[in-house]
Amino acid sequence: MNIVLSIILNVINFSVLFYLMPKVSVVVFLVFSLVTPIIYNVLLFIKRKNNFNTWIIMIILSSITTLAYIIFAYLLKVSNILKVFIDYNTMNSGGLVVNIDENIASFSHILFIMLVQLCALFIVNNMLMRGDNND
Repeated sequence: MNIVLSIILNVINFSVLFYLMPKVSVVVFLVFSLVTPIIYNVLLFIKRKNNFNTWIIMIILSSITTLAYIIFAYLLKVSNILKVFIDYNTMNSGGLVVNIDENIASFSHILFIMLVQLCALFIVNNMLMRGDNND
């Protein structure tokens, strides 16, 4: 059930972000693409009912979010919304220039998304295990 719920939450999250694009700030983009998935993956991880291997659950939840991000990035690229988002959020103030990478689906970005999700779940798992040991 957690897998289905994870898929639904990822579809909702990235659909809302797609709808809000391209006129959102980089901060809002980061909240929707990184922070929100961590929150619902952690909640799903904590509330899991089955006793599958913990690592398998962490990898499945992280993989679902990463796949949703890849699909989202692809849709942004083919719809040219990404170009408008980059133009909207590129800043030039004197000698300071802030650029956004045009390839948000590069291997390094995808790896980062996956590792952030896994690390968050790993930390929560360790906190839960310490709590169980203290009882």
